[in-house]
Amino acid sequence: MMAFKCLFRLDDIAPNMHWENYERIKEIFNKYEIQPIIGVIPENRDSELLAYPKRENQEFWQEIRERRQAGWDIAIHGFQHVYETEDSGMLGLNPRSEFAGLSYDRQLEKLQKATKIFEERQIAYSAFMAPSHSYDLNTLKALKDVGIQIVTDGYALHPYSMNNIQFIPQLFAMPRKMPFGFYTFCLHPNILNEYNFKKIENFLEHHSQSVVSLPGAVSMIRTNPVHSISKNVFGSLWRFLRTIKTR
Repeated sequence: MMAFKCLFRLDDIAPNMHWENYERIKEIFNKYEIQPIIGVIPENRDSELLAYPKRENQEFWQEIRERRQAGWDIAIHGFQHVYETEDSGMLGLNPRSEFAGLSYDRQLEKLQKATKIFEERQIAYSAFMAPSHSYDLNTLKALKDVGIQIVTDGYALHPYSMNNIQFIPQLFAMPRKMPFGFYTFCLHPNILNEYNFKKIENFLEHHSQSVVSLPGAVSMIRTNPVHSISKNVFGSLWRFLRTIKTR
């Protein structure tokens, strides 16, 4: 059984967001030399997110470029972050999706437009982060066809490979010390509060040595059959526990 390791990811990074919270979490990560994955929305049209304060596009993309140069990995967080279906996708978490339930051609078109935005700005991206954790087999096929082979999502206690895609599992929102296994902690800067910031900093003060970057997580990937079976069993159990919790 592997020792406890973890990775941080930031969701909903866009020109419109809670910039004060973003700068604060960036300061904490820099203090402890943490290199998270940041999920950047290529062309944000989410009305809820558009309500947040905006930075000009040039300033925003320069910030993303600087984070990449500092060793932070970039995940493409959908295309416009606008939901088109009520499909919960392969993980079955949320009954909405920007991708799951759409045709392969439509999903490929979205991803081609999304990747083009980064390429035109010469910003390297490493992974895909599905809005609302919702994607399907067509998404995975389209991802491979645009050259993305890493997805930050999935049920497991260890990074794994499936359908020639590398999955970095994500189970919890806020950090916590676990006895073993690998975990991605999913932070949304827009909704972090004082308690959250204190909890994150306290965790890093005591466990920063357990935090890895995306390349470190990818290096842990297992592809043996026993692990695949345990992953499927764990995923079923996790979905069942979430069902009980929400009743």
